[in-house]
Amino acid sequence: MFDAWDYSQIPQGASVLATYPDGKAAMIRLRHGRGTLIVSAVQPFGDSSAAVKPGAWTGFFQTLAAEAGETTGRPIWRFTIPKGDTPPPELKLPF
Repeated sequence: MFDAWDYSQIPQGASVLATYPDGKAAMIRLRHGRGTLIVSAVQPFGDSSAAVKPGAWTGFFQTLAAEAGETTGRPIWRFTIPKGDTPPPELKLPF
């Protein structure tokens, strides 16, 4: 089961990467500082097995990485976050 919502407004300068069948934005991309921020209005991985299965999501993100000139297949997400007493800082979105 997916958790999904839509945006009340699209920030100026953002591009829509994916839409729902009714045309509302489901994923947007915008510049943030020196980088790019991709924000999804849908959480498709409630069942984490969907996140690790090869399929359309993998191809979608590989295409985005190729467009950005990023190398894929790197082990950058294979890490453990140390347990501590201080919670991580919250990300302040630019909209």
